Amino acid sequence: MLVLSGMCRLSISLSTAQGHELIAPVLAELDAALFGSIEDLACAPELLADALDAALHASLWVRRLAHRGEASAQLCREVMLGRAQWLWARTSASARRGYYAAGVGYATGKFLDEHQVDLVALLRSAEASLVIGNVEAAAEHVVELARRLRSVPPFAFENAADDWEIALTAWVRGEPVATGRREDAVAFVQNDVVYRLVWAVEAIRVHAIHTGATDADLLSGTVAPVLTYGVPTSAGVVLAQSGLPSRSMIIRVLAAFPADFSSTNGLREWLAGIRSETEPREFWADPDSAAMWQAFVRRWGDGDAERWSDRRMEAEVLWTEREAIPSADTIVSLVHDSAEQTTYVCGADLSPLGRLSMPLTGESGAVAARVGIESNRLVIDIFGP
Repeated sequence: MLVLSGMCRLSISLSTAQGHELIAPVLAELDAALFGSIEDLACAPELLADALDAALHASLWVRRLAHRGEASAQLCREVMLGRAQWLWARTSASARRGYYAAGVGYATGKFLDEHQVDLVALLRSAEASLVIGNVEAAAEHVVELARRLRSVPPFAFENAADDWEIALTAWVRGEPVATGRREDAVAFVQNDVVYRLVWAVEAIRVHAIHTGATDADLLSGTVAPVLTYGVPTSAGVVLAQSGLPSRSMIIRVLAAFPADFSSTNGLREWLAGIRSETEPREFWADPDSAAMWQAFVRRWGDGDAERWSDRRMEAEVLWTEREAIPSADTIVSLVHDSAEQTTYVCGADLSPLGRLSMPLTGESGAVAARVGIESNRLVIDIFGP
C-alpha cells in the first residue's frame, strides 16, 4: 500500500515491476504539478492546505472536479494534500526549488541530489571542452552523462540501438548519424537526444543552481544547444537558430571560414566578410545548397532587414512512390515540419505528395510553389524579407 496521507490511501501494489511502472510516472506528474502550483515552496507544512486552496482556486482542475461529485472531489483534494505533506516531510525548500526548476518529481529529484557532484563535474567538463574546441573530449563527456541518465525517468531513452553511443558522438561532432536504418537514427536523435537528453542536461544545470551546488554558477548552458542542433560550436548554434537548416552546410562553411560569434550581430559581421566567397555555386555541394545559402545571406546579410522583395528559386522534390506525379505548372502547397526538419509537398487538400530534398526554412512572407517543367523540380516564388 502506498500511503499518501492518513485520510487517503491508494490501493496500488508496488510489489511488482508492473506496479512500479504504473505508479511512478503518475507520481512524477503529480509532484511536478504540486511544485508548480504552490507559490511559496518554503511554506511551513501546516500551511500547505491553505497554499493549495489558494493555488487551485477557480482553476480548471477545480471546475472539472465539481462535475464528479463531492466524494470524488474530496478524495482528489486529500490525495494532493497528502502527497504535498509527504514531499515536504522529505525535502528542503532549496531541493523543492531545484526539482521545480528541473521539471521533475521526487524520485528523479533525489537522483539529481545524490549524484549532483559527479553530474555537475561531467557537465562542466563537457562545457570546458567545447570552449577550447576539443570536440572529441566534449563528446566523450556527453556520452558519459548519457550513460548515467539514459535509464532515469523521464530522461530514459526509448529509441536507442546497441550503437547509440556512436550515434550520439557523431551528432555532437556535427557528423552524419549513419547508424542502422535512417528512421531509427532520426527517432533516436529527435526523441532521445534533442528532447530527453537536452532536458536532462538542463535539469542538472538548473537543479545545481537552485540548490546552491558548488561551481553551479560556472555552468554556462552551452551543452543543451549543441545537443539540440548537432553542431559543436557557438557559431554553428547561431547559424542553426537563425534558420540555416543543414548541419552539413553549417560544418562546411565554418570549416572554410572559422568563427566564434555567439549572437546575430556577430553573424551579420561574419557574413559581410565572407559573402562574396560563399555565394558562388561552386562553393557548395549542389544547387539546392547554394540557393538555400543565398536566401539565408539575403535574410541576415542585407543591411535593410525589413526590405521585402520578390524572388524565385528552384528546389528538388522527392515524390512519394505511391502517388501520381503532378503535371507541370500544378500548384502545390509547402508544409514545413520543424520537428522533423522536413518540408512536405502537398496537394490542394493538403495530402502529402512528397517532400523537398532540402527543407525550406528561414523563410518568412508569402510562399507559392508549382511543379516545374522537369517533374522532379519545384518553382518556388517568395515575397518576403
